[in-house]
Amino acid sequence: MRKQLLILFLVLDVTFFPAMAMAEANIPGFYGNTGNLVQPSANQLPVYQTIGTGISNIQTIGSNQMVVYQDESKAIQDWDTFDIGADASVHFDQQGNTSWAALNRIYDDNPSQIFGRLSADGKIYLINPNGMLFGESAQVNVHTIAASALEMTGFDSNEMLFAAGDEQITDDWLSDTWVVNKGSITTESGGAVFLLAPNVANEGTIEAPDGMINMAAGTYAHYWETLGDGGITITPYFSVQMTGETVNTETGHIQADGGDIRLFGQVVNTDGLIRSVQAVNNQGTIELRATQKVHVGETGQIETPIDTSSETFHSSYTLIPGKVTLAIGNDPVWKNEVSDPEVFADRQILLEGDIIAPAGEVYLIFEDTNSDHDRIYLGESSSIDVSGLWVEKSAEDQLVETQLNSVELRDDYGQKDGDLQGETITYLQNDGTAIGTVGAHLDAIEATNAEKAAAGGTVTMDLRNESGDIVI
Repeated sequence: MRKQLLILFLVLDVTFFPAMAMAEANIPGFYGNTGNLVQPSANQLPVYQTIGTGISNIQTIGSNQMVVYQDESKAIQDWDTFDIGADASVHFDQQGNTSWAALNRIYDDNPSQIFGRLSADGKIYLINPNGMLFGESAQVNVHTIAASALEMTGFDSNEMLFAAGDEQITDDWLSDTWVVNKGSITTESGGAVFLLAPNVANEGTIEAPDGMINMAAGTYAHYWETLGDGGITITPYFSVQMTGETVNTETGHIQADGGDIRLFGQVVNTDGLIRSVQAVNNQGTIELRATQKVHVGETGQIETPIDTSSETFHSSYTLIPGKVTLAIGNDPVWKNEVSDPEVFADRQILLEGDIIAPAGEVYLIFEDTNSDHDRIYLGESSSIDVSGLWVEKSAEDQLVETQLNSVELRDDYGQKDGDLQGETITYLQNDGTAIGTVGAHLDAIEATNAEKAAAGGTVTMDLRNESGDIVI
């Protein structure tokens, strides 16, 4: 199955990020070990350079609070450091506008460390080529956030582009640079989270209700939206040149109910929870895509449960199934860019945990034939559940009453003026009746999401290569 990906772009009069000094001490194993980083003091605040474009003032209140006042819809602010201590807070006052955006370029030889509170009315983009750590006590509340080790070369209302500069791409930078969340990142409804770096990891909580969460390990990421009538987003696209590792650890919780979650990398590993509830008119999609390996560990759980509220819907409403995709294959934008045969050697989709998609579509697929050693492997502890929902209803709930008038009896000429004219009959919803035409009455019966999900979903496995194997 061929599949488009999503992308993100914003364009100002963007000046390219000047070349930045690389960190003298990178920190291997950043997502599990902060190495030789020293946690900032409890009251530490970011240190800014001059007041930037679109910023009217940066105010420090007391010893541990900072407010950045934005007076234009797009702003750029340069920082010497962007560390927030555990007792400190930074707020971007964007005059209540969720569409306003602030690009923050951080000129620090070390990864930025956020252990306190970071909030914004709208969108903030934090760019530090040496990486970023949201510590265990971090609390981020925004409409949209991008935390990136890739330079941001532009942004406008519906498109963003992130790319590593040529001087950045060294073996050390590719292996040792991380953007990591160990804290709590929460967006408003319809917001978005982007974690972008050569390697990315989540050990904490990321929530974006009715929005999107994208974690991408790579050197290039492009996001854009196609818009319909009235400027409403029809389709978002996200494309990544995948080079590193994306990790969701056992303590990681990634949730976008009614929204989209996507993890990209050369290798994608999850041992935690990834969840997107299928709601009315919101499909709920989860995609794990890699060039070499996708691994769901024994404690990993991927869920697209059904919204089980009591709200009912007309028969014309079609349940949009949740979708879970575990895919191996290059992003179509970059499919000819990878020449290293090691990337294609022994590729595998390894499921040892659980996929729960009661009425969903589950895909375990290889999207190209670049390797002779492809494997889909379902471990002994794994499970895929697309069995639908069990809905308990009484026999009485299946009874339908219909009054027979001339419309219902239009095809039953013998009864049009007979004894049944004007009478009410009772019959089973599933069986209908041989008396009269009652289709319109049956069509008018409403059902809950759970009732519509009773039929279950589907599972598709596709190697695209006859020499590979599927082990169950």
